Amino acid sequence: MLVKNVSSVVYDPLVVVFDVIMKGGNGQQMKEISTQRFDPDFSVTPLVLEPFLQVTDPNNTLQGGDWSSSLFNVRWYLDVENAAHRILTDAQNTVRDDGTLVWGTNTAPGTSHTLICLAQFIDPRRNEVLSFRKMVAVGCNAVNSAMLDLVIDAPLRCPIYPFKQTYLRKITATMYNGANVVQNATFQWAVTDEHHMASTDDPRFTEITGNYIVVDTRYVNKLMLECRATHPVTGEVLRARTKMHRWYGQYRERLDLPRGAAVRPETTEVEAKVVVSTNRLGELQHPEQYFDIVIAWRKELPGESWKVLAYGPNKTIPVRDLQPKYGVRTEFAAQIRELSELRLVRIDRQPVLINGNHVYMRVPIISSDVN
Repeated sequence: MLVKNVSSVVYDPLVVVFDVIMKGGNGQQMKEISTQRFDPDFSVTPLVLEPFLQVTDPNNTLQGGDWSSSLFNVRWYLDVENAAHRILTDAQNTVRDDGTLVWGTNTAPGTSHTLICLAQFIDPRRNEVLSFRKMVAVGCNAVNSAMLDLVIDAPLRCPIYPFKQTYLRKITATMYNGANVVQNATFQWAVTDEHHMASTDDPRFTEITGNYIVVDTRYVNKLMLECRATHPVTGEVLRARTKMHRWYGQYRERLDLPRGAAVRPETTEVEAKVVVSTNRLGELQHPEQYFDIVIAWRKELPGESWKVLAYGPNKTIPVRDLQPKYGVRTEFAAQIRELSELRLVRIDRQPVLINGNHVYMRVPIISSDVN
């Protein structure tokens, strides 16, 4: 009896990558309305689309690498895969023998199209035809330089109120083309009065991310901040500024004597209290957070000098310490001075460090009247 069996050559499927390499742009155009010019202008500098095939043979029978030259039956279509929409060589576009499409047609503003590439490749090991499909988008947006605008959500003059509970101020910039937001614009932030770019190494800036910046107003006295936005296609640079400045606004201060305004034999203590109020917040709970406060006293006698009673908004002292005397009044006074922004502490012009960190402090912005 004759017994048979067969031995067949078997190859694993190829690992292939099919793509279209674009040269001369990314398929997106802008048309300047005022000049009617395209950027880029495909009629002058066409968009070149090259089919690309990379092959890897798991069995190492074929040499891996670029097999683009072995592609055949390469066809291009506009939006729809039928004969009426097939792209052939004409006055504007060229389809080369290797399947490369030289696209010289400008897209109408506000529209988009899809260029579809079909191609085939024969696996010589298995004599198998592989088919590929790749789509490339082309589009165009209208732009009018006269309509470009850069807006930041901060006024030209931006006062910093120390009494606010929130000290972080986020400023966001937006570039517009008419009523439309310009996508993919690039943004930079500069401190123009100091002639350098903003950096998070500066304690005034806690975050700088694209179109927004976060300012720590505790460290700001005066700051001219400028946003510079670059249009993604035309390269036009627009600028917008805000001038930030520390401003206390209107407030009222007074010195009260809740106890001891009239010293009687049974009076044991005198209390002096500084009260600061604003129209919006009323009386401030902790005025020492915003002001340097000194309370002083003296006898209402010729040549009597002021004696500091306390550094802070209130002080209670025994009556005996004031040496009361009938017919001689005791005068109280309070020096209330606005505090500056947080300033870097220096000794001999060198920054002071504690545990490797810079030291900052607020100082009164006017000299004292208490002598």
